[in-house]
Amino acid sequence: MISTGSQIILCDVPIRYDTYRGCSHACSYCFGKGKGFDISKVKADNSLISLKKYVGGQHGKLFDWMDKPLPIHFGGMSDPFQPLEGETRLTYQSLRILNAANFPCIISTKGKLITSPEYLALIKDGNYVVQISMLCSDMDKYEKGAPNYGERLKMAEAIAKHKRVVVRLQPFLPQYFAQILRNIKSLSDVGVFGVTIEGLKLKKKTKGMIKMGADYVFPLTILKPMYEQIKEQAHECGLRFYSAENRLRAMGDDLCCCGIDGLGWNTNKGNLNHIYYGTPEFGDNMTIPKNNQAFINGNQSTMMMHAVKGKTYKELMESISRSKAAYSMMGKLLDH
Repeated sequence: MISTGSQIILCDVPIRYDTYRGCSHACSYCFGKGKGFDISKVKADNSLISLKKYVGGQHGKLFDWMDKPLPIHFGGMSDPFQPLEGETRLTYQSLRILNAANFPCIISTKGKLITSPEYLALIKDGNYVVQISMLCSDMDKYEKGAPNYGERLKMAEAIAKHKRVVVRLQPFLPQYFAQILRNIKSLSDVGVFGVTIEGLKLKKKTKGMIKMGADYVFPLTILKPMYEQIKEQAHECGLRFYSAENRLRAMGDDLCCCGIDGLGWNTNKGNLNHIYYGTPEFGDNMTIPKNNQAFINGNQSTMMMHAVKGKTYKELMESISRSKAAYSMMGKLLDH
């Protein structure tokens, strides 16, 4: 379904779309496991109608804060190219809908079905940026249902001949830093445009990690020096560098960490990243009272200074930005 949720306070492209619920990749670190359903039981999501409405301009109350439609991030909670797609072809039908409208879309995947001729033809003709999650070959043991690192490198090469490819170095683990650094050159060699990086997040207390909001994360004293070296190596190899790490978002070559800069796509700059690190922009619809269903849907009330009722998007976002929870989450209180 088309949705927006907790990412609205952080992300320049917070519109999520999935064709499936659950995922067969069986990644041991998957954040989707804590979302209230069994992700191992993959099933189709009846999503085509919502997609048609969104790309056709029928945005509904959930999106009434937007002045202009935002690009879609395809693959927010499940992989659109996992094996079930071979049976249901919901992703194939979705791509045809997107192509008919030439609608901008970021695809996140590990699934090699995307490089089959009929899918690659749609990718070639559409308005896409493709993100492939691939950290290093040592991570294969944690991603037993997904194509291995070598296969994903071939996927990147095949897609990069037609569209911009951004490699997601996620979830970053410090013990693989040296291997990741060595891999940057090979990413450049196959035509990758850039890399976006974010550290592992866990719900349970773990040695060597610190509590930030609802998650345990690596301290910035560990991450920042490593990210700086990866950024330097990326630039030396002609790649763009983006930081999806909230506490280090300003390290990126652009505050939008999806790798869509320079394409002329519309993005949302009325969020914490632009309030803290750039120049926030609030559209007319963000100043209309009651245009706040996206906050209610995202269940962000615990971070709000005041009740949602009757507040504008702009008022709510500015209120959140002044909260201790937001300051902590964005690394603005202490350089952990």
